[in-house]
Amino acid sequence: MCIEMSSFDFRLITSLPHYQIIELSHCHIIKLPHYRIIALTHCHINNPMFFDTHTHNTSLAVGHGITNFRIGHDTTLPRGYFSAGIHPWDADSINIPSTLQELETLLAHPRCVALGEIGLDKACQVSLHLQTQVFEQQLHLAQQLKVPLIILHVVRTMAEILAIKKQTDINAQWIVHGFNGNADTARQWLSHGFYLSVGAAVLHPQSKLKEALPSIDTSRLLIETDEYTGGIEVIYQAIANVLKIKKEILKDCIYNNISKLIHFV
Repeated sequence: MCIEMSSFDFRLITSLPHYQIIELSHCHIIKLPHYRIIALTHCHINNPMFFDTHTHNTSLAVGHGITNFRIGHDTTLPRGYFSAGIHPWDADSINIPSTLQELETLLAHPRCVALGEIGLDKACQVSLHLQTQVFEQQLHLAQQLKVPLIILHVVRTMAEILAIKKQTDINAQWIVHGFNGNADTARQWLSHGFYLSVGAAVLHPQSKLKEALPSIDTSRLLIETDEYTGGIEVIYQAIANVLKIKKEILKDCIYNNISKLIHFV
């Protein structure tokens, strides 16, 4: 859970045992592990943007997010920072060797900051064996090129993804994009070191995300539009409402999270 605090609340909380204060440029974040609370006080990082971790919006302002370049579908590179990868849906419709060569070139591009979206999907028609083969080959490239982020497409394949991650030695952060699970699923991902990126699913009245969000450590939370065509501020506001904090506070939290992952912000 993420809450805002007054000066009085701050003094009260810091009188409790086992708290931890993290200072972030005019911002205090207090972690209380036994209470699953992250409290934020006078947080003003002077961040002008609502960062979009994963989007297909090619007109996104430069520096305001990571636009996905889906190999085999997209033809023009985004003008800002981007991710590149072979989507699991495309694994049976590409020439794998030549597409991997194209991916290697893209990952070396100075504006490419992530491999993705890649992953495994049991709901599509492509065989899971072939998906896994292409997925692992892309991870090998990420390891070779020291890619900082991996953006994941995961559909009913948590066990498979966790097993593959355990077998790899990639010095990159793994992000589950479009997370739409319950609190237990969120805790499982977080316990294995993943980041969770939340999108427009939170706007649905019956979304289980509204129960899951308070259980997500906000230091592991990211926000995205994916294919949503509305403004990302709407998603930020919906998440802020669930967490009972101001949208500006959430904006600064997400900006701080992404700043720790990549160097361009």
